[in-house]
Amino acid sequence: MDFIHYIQNSLSLPLPGERSHREMLSAQRMKELNTFTHISPPVNSAVLIMLYKKNNEWYIPFIKRAIDNHIHSGQIALPGGKVEPSDKNLQMTALRETFEEIGIPQEDIAILGELTPLYIPPSNYQVYPFIGYCSNPNPIFKPDNKEVHHIIHIPVKQFSEPGIRQDRDFNVKQLHFSSPCFEIENDVIWGATAMIINEFLALSEIK
Repeated sequence: MDFIHYIQNSLSLPLPGERSHREMLSAQRMKELNTFTHISPPVNSAVLIMLYKKNNEWYIPFIKRAIDNHIHSGQIALPGGKVEPSDKNLQMTALRETFEEIGIPQEDIAILGELTPLYIPPSNYQVYPFIGYCSNPNPIFKPDNKEVHHIIHIPVKQFSEPGIRQDRDFNVKQLHFSSPCFEIENDVIWGATAMIINEFLALSEIK
């Protein structure tokens, strides 16, 4: 549990925040942040970095979103979603969405703390990222067939391997741009998810 204690202690200190986020920003996104004005109030949402241990190694489960017409269709993401009226707070949103999307019940998850919120212009979401760990030594993952194409299990230490960070060209909704990202095997983590993970890595000194 030394790693978990280290994360918990780090969360009590000033967070890397926007500096870590900007390291994974595309020029297109930077332009949006500098020029964007709200037409309507952003939708509050929460996501969870849920650490779990397997074979003495810490992992993070990601989801590949279902292939549909949603603005984030097919992208790699952390489990999470928008606040519902029944949620008592943002932490409950993160726990509820994690159960709904990957099947881990909230009683198996201990929340360690919260990272820096960030705004996503294309979807008008204000995202609140939480970090927790699964206390169940044998978690059973059950992806939601409607929202989740499949679950991707990535060892935390893999993010520190050479060549994981890349600049890659993207074509999204008729926009062509280059963006920093994490390339792990056949999966590409970019955008808000990469920004959140980059702050986590800075916090845990994995970078």
